[in-house]
Amino acid sequence: WRRALLAVPSVVMLVLVWTNGLHGLFYGDATALGPPIAGLPRLRYDYGPLFHVAVALGYLWTLAAATLVLRGWLGSRGTQRRHWGAMALMMAVPLAANAAYLGWGLRLMGADPTSTGFAVALVGFAWLMQRDGLFAVVPLARRLLFDELPDPVIVLDAAGRLAEVNPAAAALGGPPLPDRPLADWSPLGPALAQHLAAGAGGELALGEPARLYEVQRRELGSHGQSIGALIQLHDVSARHQAHAEAVRSLSARQVELERATALQALLREQAMHDALTGLLNRRALQEQHSQEQLARRSSDAAATPPLALVLMDLDHFKRINDTHGHAAGDAVLRDFAVALRSGLRSGDTLARIGGEEFALLMPGATADQATRRVQGLRDIVARWDLGSLGEAVTFSAGVAVAAPGRESLEALLDAADRALYQAKRAGRDRTVVAD
Repeated sequence: WRRALLAVPSVVMLVLVWTNGLHGLFYGDATALGPPIAGLPRLRYDYGPLFHVAVALGYLWTLAAATLVLRGWLGSRGTQRRHWGAMALMMAVPLAANAAYLGWGLRLMGADPTSTGFAVALVGFAWLMQRDGLFAVVPLARRLLFDELPDPVIVLDAAGRLAEVNPAAAALGGPPLPDRPLADWSPLGPALAQHLAAGAGGELALGEPARLYEVQRRELGSHGQSIGALIQLHDVSARHQAHAEAVRSLSARQVELERATALQALLREQAMHDALTGLLNRRALQEQHSQEQLARRSSDAAATPPLALVLMDLDHFKRINDTHGHAAGDAVLRDFAVALRSGLRSGDTLARIGGEEFALLMPGATADQATRRVQGLRDIVARWDLGSLGEAVTFSAGVAVAAPGRESLEALLDAADRALYQAKRAGRDRTVVAD
């Protein structure tokens, strides 16, 4: 409705012209035929006050239109700039004709040439529309898309010279230099020209501060003949930053996972080992026994391998603690563990199950074999100065072999414990095999 108000003065003037016979404010009573010009009769006008108001209004509209065209020409580039320039030229034809008529009395066939000037302008507009699609929807849409694209777009001619750039490219590389080589367009041109000359697509750091752009080149032309190229730059800095952040986050999570895994392994190691001697504890012995049971069950029933468990207890250990102190007792336990490990097979499992009691799981060993191996361990311990006490330290042992009804670890430990008790009662420093 605001735009509709702009038409009100012109409508009012038209009404006043049509009703001039009632008020005579446009043309007065002195309006009459004068001498003919070029053989044609002409009116001599008696101009009233409203006529001059209408003339002023008309020239104001003309000035406003010329201002809009001039602004369009100054703010455009490339093909669009040529279109605006052609529009300004066409508008200048009737204005020049009118100025010549009013200022110098120039006539065309005895008449005001202004209307002829408008006809010439219309012919020029028609020619522009036919030649360049001045008001065609598709070219206008393409032009609008080119100008409004947030990505920098550069058009090169067949010789590699700048033909046109969109506003985003101008903001990145500065004002364009038409018909100049791309490399002359500073500061963007040299780096971009070198990148394109190397035949590289991919990404390029441009601008200050530097941002990362993905460079895409498309040839322009038809029927295999190139008339130029279109260069599009897509800002991928945010994508790379997000990728780098994701990599950093994944790396941090990997470090945390490795720490958690290491901590879990450490906790498991601590949970499965005796803190004083470094040997396995009762829980680890239970797991090892379970694995041995699975292996025995999967073997041929007619050739089930034997399994022996030895329970060993240091003799008179309480006396060592009472005489030399608990620190000396701990040293004896540590040395005892080292001495035992030095005489084990790779498949044997040695564990401390409490106090001065140690258990030895021997896969594939019969009672006799287990007894001989224990004797070998006894000989090794006898050669050690356990805890640097300077006195002999001995141990008693009870041997139990897996049999029907005595295959669980608890059953083996119970049988070995009874045999160990018998060894203690028999004088210690000996091995007894459970029934």
